[in-house]
Amino acid sequence: VAETYRLLGFNDFGSLEDNFARLVDPEGSLAPDMISRDPGGALSPCAQHLIHGHLCSPDSASITNMARKYAANLGDVLSGDRKVIVSVADEPGVALKALTNCASTVKTCRERFRDYLAANGVEPFDFCLDHSDPKAFYWTVRYRNQLVVNAWKAVADAVAAVNPNLLVTANVGIELIFSGNMLAGGMDPFALLESGAFRIGTTEDWSSLQPTCETCAYVCDVWRAAATRAGRPFFMLSVMKADPTLTAAKAFSEVGHGANGIEFFAWGPNWLGGGDSRNQCHAMYPALREFTAAVRRTEDDLVRSRVARGDAALILSRTGDICALEAKSTSTVVGAEDRKAKPVLYGKDRMALSILLKHCNVRTDIVEESDIATALKDYKVAFVADRNMRRDCAKALGAWMKAGGVLVKTPEALKADEYERPFASNVWTRVGRTVELGFAPWKDYLEWSHGPGGWMTKRDFPEEIRARMRNVLAETKVSPRLATDDPLVEASLLEAGDKRLIVLANWTLKPRKVKITLDGRTFERFVNFGDIFEPPTR
Repeated sequence: VAETYRLLGFNDFGSLEDNFARLVDPEGSLAPDMISRDPGGALSPCAQHLIHGHLCSPDSASITNMARKYAANLGDVLSGDRKVIVSVADEPGVALKALTNCASTVKTCRERFRDYLAANGVEPFDFCLDHSDPKAFYWTVRYRNQLVVNAWKAVADAVAAVNPNLLVTANVGIELIFSGNMLAGGMDPFALLESGAFRIGTTEDWSSLQPTCETCAYVCDVWRAAATRAGRPFFMLSVMKADPTLTAAKAFSEVGHGANGIEFFAWGPNWLGGGDSRNQCHAMYPALREFTAAVRRTEDDLVRSRVARGDAALILSRTGDICALEAKSTSTVVGAEDRKAKPVLYGKDRMALSILLKHCNVRTDIVEESDIATALKDYKVAFVADRNMRRDCAKALGAWMKAGGVLVKTPEALKADEYERPFASNVWTRVGRTVELGFAPWKDYLEWSHGPGGWMTKRDFPEEIRARMRNVLAETKVSPRLATDDPLVEASLLEAGDKRLIVLANWTLKPRKVKITLDGRTFERFVNFGDIFEPPTR
């Protein structure tokens, strides 16, 4: 289609059609079986072609050559200071077992692993791909993650050397919500953005596979935390649902939770975007029009706005994800062997906790474990669901608690450190005030809504659990700054200097009048799919 437009003289459209495939495979030479987006499989075709062997030895000459061809193909599009986003892969991932199949002729992954351990002050040992040796497994996963960052940074740096206005990114899959493990494929948004391996963050909205899609807010919160720390923007590839109401509610939610850009598209059989020239679902137009009209009305303030500080922190432990990787668990974990019985629940508890708090009008900010010492001081209350935390980060958490911070934890949270060494049973109550939830957010709240169409099929989540959470909030004195009178009408707050914007996402799927309270002032507003507006001053 793009080539047809180009031949007809429409704005040289064909030169922009190659969002990632043409960059890495201009001759169409890659075999279909090289495609893998399963973290347990091989590299993505783009990564395979770029590194020519293995993650530890990127082929810089080939990368630079491809970048030059790409820049030349763009031609005048790169004139002046115009920037072009170069997406070089779709849902890439690298399995741990790939480390043992290194084809590097310079220095193998195994040899480089010893150097990596030495640089981190750790005695040498071999790869460990299971939990038989918790310490070796932890460092093996960290090494895999670092190789991923190094490989993508080699791509980004080579492309930028050709033209600094070419900004490399890749569409990162959301194992964060499906497996409950952000690091399942080794794609760590915090490390990728902070290192410059990605100049811009991009993630796809797998939330659309779920009936209510509310998990998109949690996805945006995590990516916003990573992007903010790196000083970079992030974008959502927002999938259009068959239900236009959900599509629009999702878009409003993603803006409210900090997405700097949204691209609408539909999954197959018609892999199409939301624009008039490509969209085959005309019933989607009213929903998209309401969203884009709200953006247009507030755009000047919206583009310079930031998500206002949340009412509480939600801790994300990358160590927790490492220790749970490809592991199994029960609800009463006592050791590594016990983690082989049932699917891991800690990451799903983290996600469910985010949604439950949102339904109780509590806006949360993600604080990654290594930021606890510097970022947690801005919050009086922090929630945590991860079972494992790096020991030095746990000490920083204890210091925050001694200074008056209140920790709210799920029953199985914070049981052990990165090497599976258990924390003392009473350590958290000893260092400061701790509240332990008497329920598991995933099992008792989110999974409760499971129906024939999957979890969150039902939209009337159990009020009993919300009531128990509200009691915890009252006990810990968490007072939401912004609230609505319906748990399924989500309200977010953006700030741009002295301007404030409220973003509503209506998950009830029915137009209604909602009562909103901001900083003690209450007013009413009619909401259809969602809205973006400046709150009244009186």
